[in-house]
Parts: sequence; C-alpha cells; structure tokens
Amino acid sequence: MARVLQAGDEYITTLDGGASFGLWDSVFGTVTVGGAFVRSGFNGSRVNPLVPGSHYREKRFAAVGNPNDVKLGFAVQPKVRVDTLTEIVVITNTAQVSLRSYTDGTLELWDDVGAVQIGSTSAALALDTWYWINLSFIRATAVATAKINGAAFASGVITAGDMHILDLGIGITTPATGEFWFDDYVVNDQTGANETGDPVDQKIIIIRPNGDGDSADGLRGGTDSGTDWGQLNEDPPNDATNYYILDDTVIPDRIEVNMEAASNWIPAGSTIVAVQSYVRHRASGGPQNMTYRALIKSQVGGTRQFGTNVSHNDITWKTNGDNLPRLPSLTSYTDPQSGGPWTVPLLDDAQAGVEAVVAIPPDIWITVLALLIAYVPPVEPGPEPTEPTPSLPEIHSLPSPLGPGGAGVPLRCEIQGRSIGNYYVRVIYDP
Repeated sequence: MARVLQAGDEYITTLDGGASFGLWDSVFGTVTVGGAFVRSGFNGSRVNPLVPGSHYREKRFAAVGNPNDVKLGFAVQPKVRVDTLTEIVVITNTAQVSLRSYTDGTLELWDDVGAVQIGSTSAALALDTWYWINLSFIRATAVATAKINGAAFASGVITAGDMHILDLGIGITTPATGEFWFDDYVVNDQTGANETGDPVDQKIIIIRPNGDGDSADGLRGGTDSGTDWGQLNEDPPNDATNYYILDDTVIPDRIEVNMEAASNWIPAGSTIVAVQSYVRHRASGGPQNMTYRALIKSQVGGTRQFGTNVSHNDITWKTNGDNLPRLPSLTSYTDPQSGGPWTVPLLDDAQAGVEAVVAIPPDIWITVLALLIAYVPPVEPGPEPTEPTPSLPEIHSLPSPLGPGGAGVPLRCEIQGRSIGNYYVRVIYDP
C-alpha cells in the first residue's frame, strides 16, 4: 500500500459517517476548521481550549491486527504555549506512542504504555511558524522515532504490547490550555514500491469536478443540477440533495468527469508525490452490497487506472468505504497513460470517475468525487552568485601606435558594470 492516506481539512465538515465528509472518524471537544488556519489548500484546523480540556480528532488508518509499520507526517504551527505537558499527537492500539508539547515549546517522544520519555527533548518550536513533524513506529523492532523538519530528535524502543497500531489522534489529547494549528496529514507504511519511508514535507490540495468527462452511463438523482458533474462537486457535500446513480444491472456502469485544474493551486515545477481518490457514497437500499471502484486517467480517451473494489450495504452516506478503516481505494503515483510521473499539466487534463462492478442490486449513489493531491513545491532559487570586483589600477599606459606621438599615453580605465564572468570597461584617453 505504501501511501495509506493523505488529506488536509478541505471540507468544512470534520467527521465521516453520518451526514458529513472528511478525513476524521470522530472528534472530541472542539476542533475548528477554516481558511484562517490553512497551510495549503483551502482549510486547516485549530484547537485552542481556554480552560483545560481535550480537543482532538481521531482516524483509524488500519484494520485490527495491522501488521505494518506506521510512518506519519503532518504540519503544525504553535500559536499559544500549553500550560502543562500534553499530548498533541498519538498513534495507538494497546501499544501507544505520543508526541507531547511542554510549556517551553519543546517536544518530547513518549512511550505511553511504559509511561516514560524516549530519547532527547527537542529544541523549542517558535510560535507562529509551520513545522513538518514525523512520528514513526517500526513494528518488528518496536522502535519509535520523532523528527522536526526532517531531523530526528528522539528515538528508542517502546514497551512491548500489542504492536498492531491502527489509530491516529491529533489535537490537544490530554487536558491543557494552548493553541495549535494543523494541516496536511500523511500516513505511509513499508509495503509496496512507493512512499515506503517517512513522508517528506509536502502539501495537499483537493480538486473537484468542473465538467463532463468521457462517460455518463447512469442517472442524476435528487435535485437535477443540470449537469452530470454538478451532482458530484458540492462543498460541503449535500448528500441526498443531489447525487449520481450507477445502475447495478449494467456492468460497467460508469461516470467520468473532468477535474479542476491543479495548476490553480500547485506551483509549476512541483513534484507530485501521490494522487488519491475520495468518493462519498451509499447504497440505494439494503441489505445487499453494492460494489464500485474508483478510476483516474490523464487525458480524454486515456488509459484508466482502477482502485480496489469498495462495498456498501446500507443507506448511510460514508466516504471511502462502509466499515472502518475508511481509506482511499485508489492511490496513483504515475500517469497511467505513459507510466511516467504525474505532472501539474497532466493533472490539469485529468479525469476521475467511478464505475459499478457487480451486477446485483442495489444501485450505487455517489454524492462527492474528489482527488487529493500531495506535492512538494519546487525549491525557490537563491540569489544570483556574485564574483568579487577585481582590483584594477585606475591608470594604465598603452604603447604606440595606440597613442599619439609614438609614446605611451596615459589612459584611465573605469569599470562600468559586469555580469558573471564578464567585465565592461570604458577606456578614456587622458593626456
């Protein structure tokens, strides 16, 4: 799998299951989502308890018995120091590893089962500054490691226990006051051929449908928006207000749509790390399973890449699956047409879609289709290198025949300007 999930806070709603779209499965206390707290994309999140309390969100990223390593990356900006040592991120099952923030702005890596700090304390994080944090757990060795902006500050073996870590919590998870902003969450594991290490500092944006694509085999459900793609692009999602219906009796029944131009938000020359499809869905009825798979292609009439099959057997709107863990079923690292890396121009022409894959009832209702794109911006060029100005005497003598009278004549040389490797000199006759 390698890239397990990637997301920002791109929809205002913060929970999945029930009637909302988002990365998170549950929320405790108050977590505010909005554009005021953003690092990339449209929204970030904030926790800022004014009295001691726990305010955080949780996401299950693996099934019970997860055999894989966990390699987490996310962005955080401290705004107000905490009033006591408190967890700001935890990965957990029976074994539990956390990062804790102290009152002086430093971070500590903790073995929560053994109730001991692991390794060294970090340098203090400056207020009002974004940092990229990594927290990893290698299951075979029980080694946890924490990094700030790519540099490790703590590492060590945690207390033995159930090493099948499968849940993530981010916020202020133990009672405290303070304020943090969060954005751009990534989880990798060690499987597959791509993204098997700690996630590097990256940003995540969402693109949504903005035009009809190559296929529209189904029907519009609910209120007719006037276009097929218009049934799938709401922000936040309106669920049963309008949606697209894929017929269970016609296989494959498919909807494909054009997507917004990634270049609206991703700088030219960026490296595309991964593209994931997010689908919000329900069955038209139950208890039988409807089954779909997501798809992506880079151009009109292009080669399709398909995700794994997803089943859903009830009428509750959910994102990326029926039961926990709900994870993107399609992750794309390369252009399915050429096999080369995704680029911003390729994503500008991309189409995303969903197709029914099992010819039994019930129908599939789709209310949101989106692509979340993780990218690394290009390195900004530094200042143009300079060369030292040469030390030249102001007066030079050139021999005849350049001077009158056959004798050396004093000339004055003035440096007028230069570029790299070239000097522009004005020579003046000065008898």
